[in-house]
Amino acid sequence: MPPSTVRDILKRAGLDPAPRRDGPTWGQFLQAQAEGIWACDLFHVDTVFLKRIYVLFFIEHASRTVHIMGATTNPTGAWVVQQARNLLMDLGDRAEQIKFLIRDRDAKFTVAFDGVFHSLGTRVIKTPVHSPRANSIAERWVGSVRRECTDRLVRLMAPSGNAPSSDRTACPNPPMSRTDPIGRPNGFSDAQLGRRGWQPRWNGGRTRSVAGHGDPDHGNRARYRPGSGHDHHQFRAAS
Repeated sequence: MPPSTVRDILKRAGLDPAPRRDGPTWGQFLQAQAEGIWACDLFHVDTVFLKRIYVLFFIEHASRTVHIMGATTNPTGAWVVQQARNLLMDLGDRAEQIKFLIRDRDAKFTVAFDGVFHSLGTRVIKTPVHSPRANSIAERWVGSVRRECTDRLVRLMAPSGNAPSSDRTACPNPPMSRTDPIGRPNGFSDAQLGRRGWQPRWNGGRTRSVAGHGDPDHGNRARYRPGSGHDHHQFRAAS
């Protein structure tokens, strides 16, 4: 139905145009209120042994600073509430600057979770159902993490506990065992792994199991070795 037909029907019914039909778009609202807007979300990482790790993070819209609050294999509502409290304790007086918190309708975000922020006068905004674009900044950061980090690594182990990382803004990498200098998981020998050592490498979006075998670009790509002191990286999403 063309707009002119709708206009004619409203005109015959005596309905005049509303005094204000146009207003700020969702994007314009976010830009104007960016200083006081935060967003949060959960994303998951699957290990090679079919364990699923859930990571909770918060992101500031104004600066794109990301706060990794913790990783767990059992993300209950109580766990998420505790991570929200931990965030406010870490922020201190800065917590009062949070005016809006955008989140999806995941059942893990309970009434108690909202209450933590309501106590500061923060308004919790729930995105519409199946509308990831309403939380686009958080969703875009998750996409960056998958493309640049988690999709390029083979994860063998899940976190040993539900305690959050000691570095709130660190890469959500569950630490590997530190008992072996090459990062071999406990209980596995070289013979069982079928190679000289466990050494994932960057390789155009996929992981190489054996360094230097069948790779024409051997030596030209950066390597990642668990336990080398590079497990954690500061994250700041691109604007």
